[in-house]
Amino acid sequence: MFDDKFTIQILNQHVSFLILHIKYLVMRMVLIYFGFVISLIISFNSSTFQPQTRVNDGYKHYSGTLDTNMLITFDLLSQNGTITGYYYYGFPVPGDEGFFQYGKTMAVVGNIEGERFEIREKINPQSRFVGIFQDNGNMTGKWMRQTYQQEVKFELEENYNHGSIKLKSMHHYDYHYVEQNNITNKNMPKAEIDISFLVPENKNNQVADTINFYISQFASDTTIPFTTYDKLMKEMANSFFNSYQTTTEGIPNIELLSSFNWQKKYTSEVLYNDNYLLSLRLEKYAYTGGAHGVGIQNNLVFDLKKNQRILLNDLFYEGFEPRLNALIDKKLRKLNDLNSDENLQKAGFLIEEIGFTNNFFLNNDGIVFYYNVYEIAPYASGPLEIAVPYYELRGILKDQGPISWIQ
Repeated sequence: MFDDKFTIQILNQHVSFLILHIKYLVMRMVLIYFGFVISLIISFNSSTFQPQTRVNDGYKHYSGTLDTNMLITFDLLSQNGTITGYYYYGFPVPGDEGFFQYGKTMAVVGNIEGERFEIREKINPQSRFVGIFQDNGNMTGKWMRQTYQQEVKFELEENYNHGSIKLKSMHHYDYHYVEQNNITNKNMPKAEIDISFLVPENKNNQVADTINFYISQFASDTTIPFTTYDKLMKEMANSFFNSYQTTTEGIPNIELLSSFNWQKKYTSEVLYNDNYLLSLRLEKYAYTGGAHGVGIQNNLVFDLKKNQRILLNDLFYEGFEPRLNALIDKKLRKLNDLNSDENLQKAGFLIEEIGFTNNFFLNNDGIVFYYNVYEIAPYASGPLEIAVPYYELRGILKDQGPISWIQ
């Protein structure tokens, strides 16, 4: 038999040790819990309130050869493994050494996997360019017009020597959830903004100043002087979120209303970048409730020699309006199978007669006039492009204008 006092002493020691161990475990669980909560808060704040801004030089202007005697030009934008852009090719004119006849400008889409790429025409996916990116950035591969036709070799290099301008991609993305009583959670609707602009790589010259002015004017709908794209995009995001917060403040059961998941998106693409001409398309889309969002496109053409935006008066002789309007009217009716005397409003348009618009772009084919939704037709009809080839504009195009080279 053990002594009772000794036994009690041993038991007390075990109890004390057990209590200390329990306290340690409880303290450790508390620390783990608070560490988890803090990490969630940091993660939540960083993902919710910290914008993601990056610079990605995804645009490139390529030129090179197709087969042995044809020229080919690409304007490509690569983002997250996808490719979009335009291309055109030219073939030599018999008997006129050094002169080329250019084919129609074609829109393309594609994808990149590692060093390999595949680029397809939008309207004819069987016409595709398959190849690899070389270590120096050049593109080589084969073009297949149809599945069973002979493959044609092509070689392309990044080149800005023929009146083109280098552009880089600027991107900003951010989102904010609805706040109620200064509380935000992920079960609430949110507003998202996604901004991507193609901007001059060299910002210290007059042509860059001109392009930046018009991009910032389109983006912010203000005349605030442009400083930097980082500042511009952050101001755009802050303005959007302030408007969202004001609109959603105090709305009961807002977490059940999907119409308060607002979106705003800005994009740009190069339609033509050659012969000292840059055709740049800017687009903004907004959904702020209702049945659908609305997109608006604005096309800008720049004279890279004179460092200025090109307007119709720069292209045409005085008094061009009646003939140009007649050409556009004829194109519109042909696109919609309408006779020359049919009433446009009865045919579903919002106008009695169509005229030219200052929303246009240039490429090798001609002048393309762009009409946004609701401008001449209902939303269901979508936007409308009317292309007028250069040869149909002879007589009103200026001989010494920005596109005199086309003649």
